[in-house]
Amino acid sequence: MPVLKRYLATLDCDLAEKEVLAYGRELALVNQEIASEEDLQNSLKQELKGRIAGLEARRTEISAKVNRGKELREVQIEVLADFKTDIATEIRMDTGEVLRERPLRDNEKQPGLPEPTG
Repeated sequence: MPVLKRYLATLDCDLAEKEVLAYGRELALVNQEIASEEDLQNSLKQELKGRIAGLEARRTEISAKVNRGKELREVQIEVLADFKTDIATEIRMDTGEVLRERPLRDNEKQPGLPEPTG
């Protein structure tokens, strides 16, 4: 019989034993790659969540400052002694505001010797 035409078609074919083993090894490698990729993605998600949590905490902190119009800062305080009235006056050095006045403590009532110079 003469051949009229030849062409390729995709059809089911039985696998040889060697092919089944080779595909089994390949499948195991692909499963391992999927597990590794999932681990990496989970790790990255945790890192990104941590970054977002940090930013949200910063946002809350700044929002509280804006809402209050204030924030806590370390400020230099100077305590002045008035030996005539036995009163100590605590003054903020950044604003000059008098924080409080109180009686001089016993150990504050006697003025110290001047600091040596030179």
